[in-house]
Amino acid sequence: MTRRTSIWIGLMVVLALVLGVTQAQTQPTFRIGVLDGVDGALARGVQLAVDQINAAGGVRGADGTQFQLLMVLQSPDPSGSYARAIDNVRSANVVAVVGPSSTADVQANLDALLALDRPILTPALSTSLLLDDQTNRLFRNRARGALTNDALANVIVRDLGLRNIRNVLLDQDPEHLEGLVAFSTVAQQLGAQATEPIIEAPSDSLVQNLLRANPQAIALFGAPALANEVTIGLRNARYTGIIAYNNVEHPQFRDLMAPTYLDGLLSGQTWSYSLIDDPSAQFTLDYVRATGQAPNALAASAYDGVLLIVEALERPGELRENLSALEPLIGVQGRLAPSVLPLGEVSDSAVVVRHLQGGGQQVLARFISGQRTTDGVPSEQTSGGGGVVIVRATPTPAATSTPVPSPTLDGLFATVVSQVLNVRTGPGTNYDVLGQLRQNETVRIIGGNTNLTWAVIEFRGQQGWISTDPSLTQLTGDRRTVPVIAAPPSPTPGPTSTPAPSATPSTADLTILGIGPSLVNWNTPTNLTVTVRNGGGAQSGGFTIAGGFNPGPVVASVAAAAPGLAPAQQNIYTITVTLTGATGFYASPVTVDFLGEVNEGGGEGNNTFQFNYKLDRPVIFQGALNVANGNGFNLDGTGGNDITYSGGAISVTCGACVVSMTAQGLNFESTHHDIVASSVNASSIGVTPGTVIGVKTDGGKFAVLRIDAADAGSVTFTYRVYQ
Repeated sequence: MTRRTSIWIGLMVVLALVLGVTQAQTQPTFRIGVLDGVDGALARGVQLAVDQINAAGGVRGADGTQFQLLMVLQSPDPSGSYARAIDNVRSANVVAVVGPSSTADVQANLDALLALDRPILTPALSTSLLLDDQTNRLFRNRARGALTNDALANVIVRDLGLRNIRNVLLDQDPEHLEGLVAFSTVAQQLGAQATEPIIEAPSDSLVQNLLRANPQAIALFGAPALANEVTIGLRNARYTGIIAYNNVEHPQFRDLMAPTYLDGLLSGQTWSYSLIDDPSAQFTLDYVRATGQAPNALAASAYDGVLLIVEALERPGELRENLSALEPLIGVQGRLAPSVLPLGEVSDSAVVVRHLQGGGQQVLARFISGQRTTDGVPSEQTSGGGGVVIVRATPTPAATSTPVPSPTLDGLFATVVSQVLNVRTGPGTNYDVLGQLRQNETVRIIGGNTNLTWAVIEFRGQQGWISTDPSLTQLTGDRRTVPVIAAPPSPTPGPTSTPAPSATPSTADLTILGIGPSLVNWNTPTNLTVTVRNGGGAQSGGFTIAGGFNPGPVVASVAAAAPGLAPAQQNIYTITVTLTGATGFYASPVTVDFLGEVNEGGGEGNNTFQFNYKLDRPVIFQGALNVANGNGFNLDGTGGNDITYSGGAISVTCGACVVSMTAQGLNFESTHHDIVASSVNASSIGVTPGTVIGVKTDGGKFAVLRIDAADAGSVTFTYRVYQ
């Protein structure tokens, strides 16, 4: 940066402050600080939102006063440091701050940012970033990186049917390592081959080794300049497989590459200007008109950040608490739901795009909370190169030109009809409240008690229970698809019991907030992440987390070293379990401070968490297929065809090796290996959309099929084959 540019930026800051004071004499202002470059995407996104809101009359405060918005932009110094910029933002008396955009910049300046005592909205992607914030002032205003990598894995493995994937880590950045782990974990769960990641800096030998391995896809994780070097090397060597990299839009990747080399690259992103839903299309048009450039995901997150700040400013109370409590609203990125998502998270929307030679993007899929949605996605996308033949918003059939009907979702859903609905830790009003759902919110039901008067949902990373009373909720779907889940122990003592004392303000109070994942692979080491929070007023010191995991029980534990957790701090700990026995659904108690090392002032009553999970055999193949009438398919990859579709029925070559799981009240999610293995008893079965069937293959494997569409010409189904 030249001296003249530095002086210009400084004058611009002073001018902004002076103009703010002048304007305040006629109309009060709310100032929003932005930590970004002068022409950065965050700055442009915030400015567009500020201009539009001011043009519409500004912001009405909780007391009825009308305010205008003012952006206070501060850029890093020539060395890249934000120290002076943060000091200037503090002097400007802003109500909130948007930025910085990178995990490294946020972590390097975290103490100074939190010392501002203002909400900080950053698009930094690292999943662990929010755990470093003990003040709850940090908000991520777009989806965390794990969700974009999850989406990318789904498209590559499930949609494209690619299983031979090599993952390459090009540097030692923790955020890039986190991305590799998230992507490879999901890819393997979907059926990709398990291979050791390549951890190596760019070089000719790295490119040659990748070419010799000849994978169907290569996923790159690392700094943009390093990924650029490897991509150019692969393109020069005429590699024809898929190259995936999530930061293609970064100038250090994109601007140093011939346009033809961009064609066919895949990225998992939080948003794309190629989405065609109304909020995305209007934002893209407005942004282009205002800046002459196409917006990127950072700009969309900044724009949405201003919308959230304004929504919170219009309510009485403290701004940070208002942001956390905001009920879901629609932004550019889709649903913005701070009160529904884990603390500090704002969005859970991810898209997968294919980059085009001309510089554009083609949306292949969109996901909300890990579930595919067609909102904003063209119904069908056809590519012309890069190894992709046909990519659809719904799973693609293998080796067929027959159009595939969109799969119908099975299961049971609840829509809230009351103003608010409590989500509790168990089936009864005597259980603690985890949080609330709002009117018109719809959630998927994953289980319930025996008569379904209470239903289980996924809520903020753990299982929550909601009442199905018709005055509170409206149920839609097939009740038979919901498995029965045992209730956790009641927190209410009996009539003659003495209530357990609560922790005193001067002691620690340890609680498990959630445990995941909810699927444990049979006879396979599974890392369970246990989120623990200290809700007390003192440092905890070291403690032990332990549980007896069924079937077994198998006892497993992890020790948290001193000094443990500070007041209001939470952290994630990992317990590794290897479970065998019968597959199915289990509930196991997991206890923090298992050995009683921590003084909780008698408040140990909340130390045990009921972990509900499914134990199932690992999956070796899964996907979606369309089989024409009279044709068959080999599910396990060995021997001959395992199933044949003819005359509206699926028949099997194994003899009495097929069964209807739907007739047993099970759906695709609730069916597991052992229940299929113990139930197959027929040689053919009629199919209708929504039917779930179990199959034994000629190789002795077991599979589960969900019929998504069926007619005289073909059948479309989603399937998984167990190891």
